Amino acid sequence: MKELTQLKEEIRVLRSMVEQQKEQIEVLKKENEWYIEQLKLRAKEKFGASSEKATPGQMTFADLFNEAETLREMVTSEPPEELIIPEHRRKRNAAEAGSAVCR
Repeated sequence: MKELTQLKEEIRVLRSMVEQQKEQIEVLKKENEWYIEQLKLRAKEKFGASSEKATPGQMTFADLFNEAETLREMVTSEPPEELIIPEHRRKRNAAEAGSAVCR
């Protein structure tokens, strides 16, 4: 009979352990869900649209294709000052200089 009561007690202890483990599993599942949610929030903060805000004067992605129009200076109505560039005179090469002297 002693063996039967020992087995019953062992079954009771094992069932108690199983219940404790089930409770622990539920707690760990909830904790895991919380961590997953925190990870999603951090990823959204880091890579979300709010991190892509432009500062004043900063070019946007659309401006890259219109860079010339974005960066050009305003056209003034005054004509630019006329620059006078002196004529360029070529130097004679050695063969032409020698034939001119021999004539």
